[in-house]
Amino acid sequence: MSGKRAARLSPDERRAQLVAIGLDMLTDRSLDELSTDDVARRAGISRGLLFHYFDSKRDFYRAVVQQECDDFVAATEPDPSLGPVPWLRSFIAGFVRYVLEHRRVYLALVRGAAGSHPRWRTSSTRPGPPSPGGWRRGSAGSGCRTRRGWPSPPAPGRRSRRRR
Repeated sequence: MSGKRAARLSPDERRAQLVAIGLDMLTDRSLDELSTDDVARRAGISRGLLFHYFDSKRDFYRAVVQQECDDFVAATEPDPSLGPVPWLRSFIAGFVRYVLEHRRVYLALVRGAAGSHPRWRTSSTRPGPPSPGGWRRGSAGSGCRTRRGWPSPPAPGRRSRRRR
């Protein structure tokens, strides 16, 4: 830590600052490479103070991923008054726009999700977009909430009954 003293921020402001620094750092590194030491250094605080705002490194990572997930949901949320086809078109357009505008962070999170959780692992080494079900369940264990307007998946072990 440098000799210069960090500005005094409220707990919510400091927490938001640390998450924003973490998101910014994801543009040039993976989630696994995100160092809490580097985050604290960029914020001008000690590593110990970072853990005053987050219980653990995992809690910090979860906050960073949750913020990006919330941004993703906000950027892709279609107008609920749209019919099914325009709703889907709006969602896809928002998804593509979001990925193009946040490509490096998106790839960092998708790659992090693929490496961090057995459910996300595939035989392919090329990253791809998560399935809608994957985003609902959360990226990298983030606990992303179910998108509004999407039906909940059936309970594990139960098949949905459809009439033909």
